[in-house]
Amino acid sequence: MIDRRFHRQGVVLLMVIAVFVVCLMTMAVVARRTLELSRSAAEQTRDLQRRWAVASAEAQVFPLAERIFKERIEARVKNGNLEPLTTLRDALTLNNVTIDMLIGDEDAKLNLNLLHRSGGASDVEKALRDTIPPSAFSAVRLRPLEANSGGQSGMRFYPSWGQVFDLERLGQQTGTTLTLPNLCDRLTVDGSQALNIRRATDEAISSVAELVVPAATADRFVDRYRSTPAADVELLILTTVRNRRDQERLKALFSQESSNFSMWVNASSRTGVDLRRLIVSRRDEFGETHTERFGF
Repeated sequence: MIDRRFHRQGVVLLMVIAVFVVCLMTMAVVARRTLELSRSAAEQTRDLQRRWAVASAEAQVFPLAERIFKERIEARVKNGNLEPLTTLRDALTLNNVTIDMLIGDEDAKLNLNLLHRSGGASDVEKALRDTIPPSAFSAVRLRPLEANSGGQSGMRFYPSWGQVFDLERLGQQTGTTLTLPNLCDRLTVDGSQALNIRRATDEAISSVAELVVPAATADRFVDRYRSTPAADVELLILTTVRNRRDQERLKALFSQESSNFSMWVNASSRTGVDLRRLIVSRRDEFGETHTERFGF
């Protein structure tokens, strides 16, 4: 009887230990699952915060692009700085999310679509070679759209940077996905057919002028503009170029205002993948504004 009682007690003890082990294992699984859910929820929250940051930048900052450019330029002029201004950089932090913004005046940059319409892919390739680093140029893959409507003046041969670069190779060659925004500093595929001479670089002004007149005349046009930057652009054309046909062509290629803008937005937090968007606002020939968004 004694042996049987001890045997039953031993069995009960083993069962208690087994139940205890099972409980511990169950609790560990539940704890691990809870931790995973907590991490997932935290990451979803951060992802939502990044999306909110990008949406806020587009809604609150992007519509003020022209106003921001004017204010920055006025401040620079007061300080005696007359350097061309095609892009503006800024950053702010909201709810532990850093928002980096690169706002571009697309009408102040050299338009690759305009170059293609005039001289084809060879002119576009030359402009790229003269402007971007060799490591980035090796990723150039020009894939222009065909002009199927009589080669109209507003034809966009390169609707996006995907028709200019092999974007995957660009990241591999340069070692970063941040290269493209920096390459867009002085080149564009989203500008109008008229270059804003008030904000463009000398190189861009000369390149556009050379679509109509010889290089020497284009350089003289740039020199006259820089010597009298407040002068009316039409007056500069009339006093630099004698041929009336060339005068009219140049008038169509230069303006003194901008209507097309872009904004690169990069939202980052301490953990998780950055959220990067390119937002482009373009005004068509009918005066209507269209907004396009690209993810990278």
